[in-house]
Amino acid sequence: MVKEKIQKSIEEKTKIKISEKELPKKKGMSKGAKIGLGVGIGCCSLILIVIILGAIFGASTTQLKQTPKQEQQSEEARKAEEAKKAEEARKAEEEKRANLKATAEQMSYETLYRNIKENTGKSIYSQGEVIQIMQDSQPQMRVNITKSEYSFWQDTVLVVDLHPELHPKILEKDIINFWGTVTGETSYQSVLGATVSLPAINAEIIEIVK
Repeated sequence: MVKEKIQKSIEEKTKIKISEKELPKKKGMSKGAKIGLGVGIGCCSLILIVIILGAIFGASTTQLKQTPKQEQQSEEARKAEEAKKAEEARKAEEEKRANLKATAEQMSYETLYRNIKENTGKSIYSQGEVIQIMQDSQPQMRVNITKSEYSFWQDTVLVVDLHPELHPKILEKDIINFWGTVTGETSYQSVLGATVSLPAINAEIIEIVK
């Protein structure tokens, strides 16, 4: 009896061991599988990035492309902005001219030339007769600014016309009013080869009197 129990116990233990051997062992993921999984994830990420970038650039292209109506509105807005800037520039120029007229000093030829260094940079107003037009990179003219008791004009200054587009064409013997800035003394060669020195003025405003 005891012998049979011992035999039975041995057989049961043997069956358990055999059963354990027959059970499949859990295996970890192989190196190749891991690499494949990583590549798969990387490809998916790349595809997702491409899709997102495509959506962004597609939206940008759609926004940049305007309909004919939008193009017309943009052109009208551009023209309105240009007109606004032109009007602002015109008003600024008018204000500048008005200020120059209000502050310019009228002085005799003698005072102007005798103290040319002290007068350089000052705003000046004068009237005179144009005796010569000289074309250079900037239109220039010789103007006599002292009127004698016999109505003859004398005492010459050099006037540089900074804005010829703002007034009618000036001719010799025209009587003009001009406002500008004294730039100092200048010299030039006369027809006979002599050196002639005279005061120079950059005229911002010129008006033809007659």
